[in-house]
Amino acid sequence: MHISVGAVSHQILFLEAVEAAVVGSEFQVITSPFKERLALDEFVMTPPRSLILDGNCPTQSPLVTG
Repeated sequence: MHISVGAVSHQILFLEAVEAAVVGSEFQVITSPFKERLALDEFVMTPPRSLILDGNCPTQSPLVTG
């Protein structure tokens, strides 16, 4: 018996969840490629305000507000 299996990156699932959460709000999801991967950079809002997701920050939480 053959079973078809699909693999989806946890990053893509997270991105889809974030995009669904901001639909209809003032936030906009902006993505950019980084080392051939999709990197979630920031949410942009007017007036300028951003939430930056940075998992490489050793001293703070991955969610940094600015």
